[in-house]
Amino acid sequence: MKYTLLKKGDGLIKDFDKRDSSSLISLWQICFGDEKEYIESFFENFSDRMKVGVYRQDGKIVSALYCLPAQLVFEKTRVDAWYVYAVGTLPEYRKRGYAGELIDEVKNLEDIRQALFLTPSSEKNRSFYAKLGFEDRFFSSVFDFEKRENSREIRLCKRTNEDLFALRERYLGEYPFVSWDEKHLEFALKRNTLIAYERGEAAGYIHFEKEADDIIVDEIAAKEGFWEDILNEACDFFGVKKIKVFAQNAENCCKISKGMIYCKFDSMEKVFSKNQIYLGLNLE
Repeated sequence: MKYTLLKKGDGLIKDFDKRDSSSLISLWQICFGDEKEYIESFFENFSDRMKVGVYRQDGKIVSALYCLPAQLVFEKTRVDAWYVYAVGTLPEYRKRGYAGELIDEVKNLEDIRQALFLTPSSEKNRSFYAKLGFEDRFFSSVFDFEKRENSREIRLCKRTNEDLFALRERYLGEYPFVSWDEKHLEFALKRNTLIAYERGEAAGYIHFEKEADDIIVDEIAAKEGFWEDILNEACDFFGVKKIKVFAQNAENCCKISKGMIYCKFDSMEKVFSKNQIYLGLNLE
């Protein structure tokens, strides 16, 4: 196991170590409030390929972050990157620069990853990451879809054995987007995913969340021209007249910033500066 020591303090970036599980789970729950079962499932799914940043003080882990592998896709160009996730510090140890030092150390990892990206949880955190050199570059189009008359016969059903990785790569490939690996997608899409079929052939899928009485589609990957039909069928499926949709490159609607990027090399900044990237599923 290789360790990269920080210049100050007792912190390091390392492969996942099961011996740290209980401390990491406790810190995660204090910072984010997630159920223990979810965190354990996350560790089980990503432990073989993620990096973990931990900062120890007073004999315990007081700050942590997780780096998940991904690729940023621009037509035929694929750039290896780390998705920095669940950055948290125990309340009594905040404002000491521990999380910032861990992120700085991830920037200096000597590996093939040419960029870091993340999703700020608040405007305050957005300002924090901006000070560390991250820039807004990931956007989603947001609109309210109201039920219309169906023009095609589309059938929606819950998760099947369809290859969701292949569907996502096929239908999002025309846009600059984040390509997650197959295990990542399986973890992210294992619930609240509906497959759309036309004449027995998979025409795409939607992933959704329920908030009170609202249905929110946070990713749609579908054949060109099928969005309206799939969303119409979703209205019928859920028995609603309107659905909020977060999507890539939809016209005539507002765009919101979903994520920020840090380029490890100047040559990459030229690539990223010309594109708005679709983040899509990001475990948030």
